[in-house]
Amino acid sequence: MVAGGVLNYLRVPSSHQTVTNVWINGNLGLSVWQSVIAIVLGKLIISAVAIANGYVGAEYHIGFAVPSRYIWGVYGQYLALVQRIILSLVWFSVQSWTGGLCIQNVLSAVVSSYQHMDNHFPASANLNTKQFIGWVVFNLLMMPILYVRPEGMKHIVLWMNVISAVTLLCMMIWCLSAAHGAGPLVAQPATVSSAELGWGIVSGVTTVIGGIAVGLTNQTDYSRFARRPGD
Repeated sequence: MVAGGVLNYLRVPSSHQTVTNVWINGNLGLSVWQSVIAIVLGKLIISAVAIANGYVGAEYHIGFAVPSRYIWGVYGQYLALVQRIILSLVWFSVQSWTGGLCIQNVLSAVVSSYQHMDNHFPASANLNTKQFIGWVVFNLLMMPILYVRPEGMKHIVLWMNVISAVTLLCMMIWCLSAAHGAGPLVAQPATVSSAELGWGIVSGVTTVIGGIAVGLTNQTDYSRFARRPGD
């Protein structure tokens, strides 16, 4: 009961523009193309910050702990360090859960009976047996990868990005073909007034940046392994 009260207190309130639940993202009132502009601007800012922070590590081969000292101070950097530790735990939980869901889908595609497996968890657990098995299998598969040095995964990450981009492009083409076009959503105008339009785009840009803002601070942890800034 106490945990439920804390979660309700921390929950973002709903308004005439947003509905807070697990199924719906908040509506900024922008048109599709205005939302695309906000996303592109956010990604450009993310790229600039990542390159700027990463250059320090690539040039001087120092990790996050060193720059944080001359920004936060010798003792103040412990606050940033604790924040990074907490975020790492949360991010690992999110990634492992998402990976477990992917493994569940793969197993369901390979073995059709897996999708109809009986659930042995109570409703209060907020997960079922299929999801739990997928989560365990994903973490077991990830354990050997932890022994691969970051610089050794450069080409793997590059090709995974290429494969992901091609896959998403193919999925978009298939969806457009199956739906016989993009539909009326693309042509719908913005639902906010001219005075609110600028702030709506700013809100969209900050939303894009917010998803990776904290991760941008420790780009030096990755770039410090580069032989030179261009690597």
